[in-house]
Formats: sequence, structure tokens, C-alpha cells
Amino acid sequence: MKKKTKQALSIGMMAILTIGLVSGCGSGKKEKVAEEKKEDKKKIVVWGPIPEENGPQDVCDHFMEEHPDIEVEYVRYVNDDQGNVKLDTALMSGEQIDVYFTQFEDYYVKRIEAGMAEALDPLLEKDGFDIQEAYGDGVWQYEGKTYGLPTNYDHQFVWINEKMFQEAGIEIPTSWTWDEYAEITKKLTKDADGVKIYGGFMKWQDVGRLMGRGQVLGADSFYKSDTESNFDDPVYQQTLELFDRMMLQDGSHMNFVEATNSKLEPYGEFLSGKVATCISAPWITRYINDQEKYPHDFKTVAAPLPITEGSEHNYGWPGLTGVIMMNPATAQKEAAYDFIKYYGTEGQKYMCRAGKIPSWTGIDPEVALNEMLGENAEELFDVDSFKNVIFDEKIERYYNTKFNKLPELERIWKEEVERFVTGEQDQESTLANAKERGDQELK
Repeated sequence: MKKKTKQALSIGMMAILTIGLVSGCGSGKKEKVAEEKKEDKKKIVVWGPIPEENGPQDVCDHFMEEHPDIEVEYVRYVNDDQGNVKLDTALMSGEQIDVYFTQFEDYYVKRIEAGMAEALDPLLEKDGFDIQEAYGDGVWQYEGKTYGLPTNYDHQFVWINEKMFQEAGIEIPTSWTWDEYAEITKKLTKDADGVKIYGGFMKWQDVGRLMGRGQVLGADSFYKSDTESNFDDPVYQQTLELFDRMMLQDGSHMNFVEATNSKLEPYGEFLSGKVATCISAPWITRYINDQEKYPHDFKTVAAPLPITEGSEHNYGWPGLTGVIMMNPATAQKEAAYDFIKYYGTEGQKYMCRAGKIPSWTGIDPEVALNEMLGENAEELFDVDSFKNVIFDEKIERYYNTKFNKLPELERIWKEEVERFVTGEQDQESTLANAKERGDQELK
């Protein structure tokens, strides 16, 4: 009996050892497969200007659900001069950035010319992707090549504090000239308990590319010819006169330089009741909807941009922007392209709540607007005014075709205007300096 028991124990121990070995082999195999799958998974790093919680992370998450073999890491950079320098420095240093966003044409051109952007045309052609069908006119190109897809349709207009207009007895305009705008914002400027309330607020990056030159001259407004700048066109003088009137004489607008140095944002000044109007794009709806962080007791009304009286044209904002681009140094070109295409098309629906109007024609713009204005739209916004302004089919659009020295010309105009609005130089010197410097760049 004891002999049988010992034999049984011996067999049992052998069985346990065998099971352990088999189990160990199975576990090792599973770990190896998991490791191989991990190695097969591609990772791309995306740099963008919008806080991830305001839509980009949703886009990334839905993309990863549809592409389980691709991991996406989103890195936010601030869309100001300092933030763009940070992005450019990271691109040049070789840090992993596979995909990134560019908001303005001067940065777009600069990055292409510096070899930091991949032409997407071969990938688009291989994929059968029709740019015209997807977005219509106005997709940014450089020397006939496409370096990115637009992820939203930008639209600048005037945001109005309805309560302040009512208290001042001013009717909210459905159309107005810059002279009328200047006069109204002057009337709205006042002191309240020792605090100055400005009639209007503008940031350079929002209006410096539009007021006067863009609105009247339209495309390629910096160029008289391929070798001569256009800074002696009367429209530049008219623009300086308007700035002088609003910022220096009437004091109805905070100085550009003061606002920039103080790092003030239009939505912050507007929602805190420090300005009666501001000029900006739809993205500030996300701050208006954030009643917890930006409590306010007034309804916001949309008014169209003022027009330049007597001008043959009054162009609106160019439109397509938020261009998503590929770093040519990426080791994951196919994965990067898949993400660019997704964000540039169906992924845009997750950005509406961030105040981004889709550029892709596959999304109903009215549905997007309803999503953008949010659940409390009737309480916070004059909804009809937003529909009328954003869907105004009468707005003419312009699309630049010349890019030679564009970043330099943008910088020259900005620097000379800053010297003017700070009182460092007079109007005549400002225009003469801009013209001389612009011509030197182009020649």
C-alpha cells in the first residue's frame, strides 16, 4: 500500500512539474507575442495649438479605435510667436514630431522653405483623395504642391456684448463701415468705478492680416509685382489712419503692443466685461460656453466685419486654415498620413464644440454650428445672428498665390505698425520704411 502511495505521489509530482513547464512555456510564448505586437504598433507624435481636452484628444481616441495598430500622442503648443518658435525649434532639433498644425500662411511658407514639411501629393494621388471635392477652393498650396489639409473654416467677425449696447442705446448693426465701427466703439468706451471699459479689442494676429490690405486688395496684397512691394498703396495709409484714430486719438481700443505684452486674449477681456466688442473667430465659443470658468450675465451677438466704404471689394477672411502637416523626418509616413486624412475629414466633427467650423464638405455646417453653440445656445448667444454672419454667402473670399518672402513682408508690416502705434515714428516714416524694406526683400 505504501509502495503504491509513493508511486502515486511520484506520478503526481511529475504531472505538476510537467504542467508547470508547459504553463511556463505558454506564458513565455504569450509574453513574446504581446511584445511582438507592441513592437508592431506604430507611434506618432502630433503637435497642435488647441488644448487636448477641447477636442483633439477625442479625435485621437476615435482614430486609435479605428486604427488599433497606431498610437497617437498629442502635444499642445500655444499659437503665439513664442509657441511657434518652440515648435520650429523642436522640428529642427530632430525631436519626434510626426504631424503638426500651422495656423497662418507666413509660418506655413517658412516651414516649407526650411524643409520641415512633406508634400502630400503622392500620398493623396495614391489614395484617390480629391482636394476640390473635399474642401472646394482655397486649400493652401506652395508652388503647386499640397503640404497639408485644412481642418477648419475660419471666419472673423465682431462679437458684441448685447447688454452694453442696450445700456448705451445703440442698435446692433447688421452691416457697418469702419468709420461707423470706430464711432460706435468710441461711444461704448467709458470708465466704470475707476476701470476703463474699451469699446473694442483686437489682436494683431487676428486683424493685421485682414484690415485694409486684405479686405480691399484681396489676394497677394503685399505685392505690386514679383520684385516690388505694395506698401505705397493708399490702403496702407488708410489702415494706419484707422489705427491712429481708434488707439491713439479716441482710446477706444487698447494698443496692440500693450495687449500683446500683457498677454491679453480677446475672449478674456470680452467675458470679463472689460470690452464691449472684440474681433475674433468662432473658437471663442468654447470659452463663452464655459460658464464655470468665465461667468457672465450677457448674451453674445455676432455682427459682420465692418466694410471699407467706397471700395470695389470687401473681402472676408480667407477661410480654410488649421492646416495639418507632415514632418518629412517622420519614420511613420503611412501612419502620419492616415492621421492627417482622418483629422482633415471625419475627425473634424469632434472639434465643433471647440468652436471649429468644419472645412470638410462631408459635415453639415448647420449641425456643426449647433454643436459649436452648445446646449445653452439660446441663453448665451443670439443664435440667428450667428447663422446670418457665419453662413453669409455674400462674403467674397481671397486666396494668396504669391509666397515669395511672405514671412518677411508680414514681419516688416507688423514691426513698422508697432513703431507707429507706440508713437516711435509717424505715419509718413512708417509707410516709407515699410516700402523700402519690402522692396529690398523682394529684390
